[in-house]
Amino acid sequence: LKLPSDLTPLGPETDPSSGLPLRVKNELGLVFRLIPAGRFKMGSASADGDADEHPNHNVTISQPFYLSENPISNLDYEKFQPAHAQDRGTYAPDDFHPATRISWHDAMNFCQWLNQNSSPVPRPSSLSCCYRPATEAEYEYAARGWLAQKRHPWGDSIPAGEKTIYSSDR
Repeated sequence: LKLPSDLTPLGPETDPSSGLPLRVKNELGLVFRLIPAGRFKMGSASADGDADEHPNHNVTISQPFYLSENPISNLDYEKFQPAHAQDRGTYAPDDFHPATRISWHDAMNFCQWLNQNSSPVPRPSSLSCCYRPATEAEYEYAARGWLAQKRHPWGDSIPAGEKTIYSSDR
């Protein structure tokens, strides 16, 4: 696949199988990372998972895909829907907090707006390119850092320290 001219590669690194850049930025400033194809165990093997996460099972991500490096911020979302500024809520009050109070339909409309207002990121698995929400399997695979047997991108344990939401000294 050819990279649309409006997408800027961020660095010289490319994926050996697809030839696509590992990181790109669109003209709206959103940065996307190429997530490689692979297999992982989806769901939870431990008792701490919810009922709908059992049993864990093998999932294959057959093609690499681009995923935004950061959650869509209030500032990003309000380029599409300025009225959202009035409904941020107390958990995400400033411009750089992730946009909250967004329905699935709102997310789909945002992706449609992105498709109309910027060059879509390439999708190696199809002839057309488009922005869309990640599937549940894609998101879990990326969130685990594509580590097949790990609970988190950094491993199985919850880190200590002031930079985590798990810290008791925040």
